[in-house]
Amino acid sequence: MENSVLIFDEEKSLFISEPWQCGEQNNRQSNIIFRKEGNEDLVIEFKETKGVFTHEIDHFIDLLNKKETQSKKISHADSHGNMIWLDAWRKKVGVYYSADNAENRDFSLLGKSALKQRGTIPSAKMKGLDKEVSRVVFGCDNQSGSDHAFAMFDHYFSLGGNTFDTAYIYNNGKSDVYLGRWMNHRGLRDEVVVLGKGAHTPDCYPHLIRPQLEESLDRLKTDFLDIYCLHRDNLEVPVGEFIDALHELREEGLIRLIGASNWSLSRFSESIAYSETSGKDSFSLLSNNFSLARMLEPVWPGCESCSEDDFKEYLKEKQIAIFPWSSQARGFFLENPKI
Repeated sequence: MENSVLIFDEEKSLFISEPWQCGEQNNRQSNIIFRKEGNEDLVIEFKETKGVFTHEIDHFIDLLNKKETQSKKISHADSHGNMIWLDAWRKKVGVYYSADNAENRDFSLLGKSALKQRGTIPSAKMKGLDKEVSRVVFGCDNQSGSDHAFAMFDHYFSLGGNTFDTAYIYNNGKSDVYLGRWMNHRGLRDEVVVLGKGAHTPDCYPHLIRPQLEESLDRLKTDFLDIYCLHRDNLEVPVGEFIDALHELREEGLIRLIGASNWSLSRFSESIAYSETSGKDSFSLLSNNFSLARMLEPVWPGCESCSEDDFKEYLKEKQIAIFPWSSQARGFFLENPKI
């Protein structure tokens, strides 16, 4: 099958006869032909003495000898981008391998012992949970596929992490699905803490919490969530109605702890007061923006910070755990913001 590339517009074209292996299957000969209307063809001939992969290996060894971490010919980002698009391309044309199904791998890419001989990411106890919560939480919203998710989850767990943050809306539900497949295939449900979220705007209403939670549980293939947070607040709904709905789900054993994400101090404190007077479960944690840099404008609509002094004092007084998002201020403190 011919493998060539033709790039053209109305006046000129560029033809590459052997784009993949540069003539490796043609006695190491290949060419590039530049055609322009009214001009003779410009043919650039190539005759290689060694293969493409040999060039790559030699270049890599040269970088090692110079103690350089990145090639000047192609950046890590470009290499990664090439791999992503090549992978997408071959799947688009219908080329799949058994390894594309992450469950077909018998053990972690890190080795059979990686999930047992784990690192030491620090953890803490939370009242109401029978297992500790790692202080570094894995956000599950950006996994490109099950193979990528399994590799990332394996690595995080091998370092000592055990807490995964997912949500009903993340990745059109795939966030839940990938996490569920991973923890069930690895047999780790009893060892991990699953923090789920639901009722994101515009579906932030008490009567929509249950159906979204039940769908997330089905995706995750689990009977309960260790922690469940309201993803947003709806100022048109009395806080008591949210607490009542969450209390009912907790009484049924579908969730262990309840929390809120992106709630203001006034609404959050009002909810705690309602729980105290009604005798119903209160929020055990808050997941707002919290970092050394102040959020001047919401990163997304409906986002709230809890970095202000009065908010911090209130959380300290009530002993409310903070699960901050964007704790590094989205790279604000990086010397090179392009990293």
